[in-house]
Amino acid sequence: MKKIVLLFAIYFASLSFSNAQNTRIISYFDNNYNKSYYLVWDIKSGKNVQYYWADGKWTAMEINLPQTPLTGVTGNIMFEVYYDQKYKKSYYIAWDTKGGKKYSVLLV
Repeated sequence: MKKIVLLFAIYFASLSFSNAQNTRIISYFDNNYNKSYYLVWDIKSGKNVQYYWADGKWTAMEINLPQTPLTGVTGNIMFEVYYDQKYKKSYYIAWDTKGGKKYSVLLV
């Protein structure tokens, strides 16, 4: 059941972006809260939304990533997420696949 709901969540998230074929998703699991988080983004613009499963539904959550994470990109924007269980912090790394310009954001 969760898999079906996840597929619908990904589908609806992809509709919020201008071109669904340019949408990517990455996930991580928080052992402290026993939740999975999914970051969905448009690879051309970097526009992103994060979701988590709670109370039997997918909920969008606000995160502190900039609306346009990289300016002047020449390739595709990609993300990687690392969640540090010990310190309860998320690290988001974004980079341009052609130019290599990258940055990381620490969320508390």
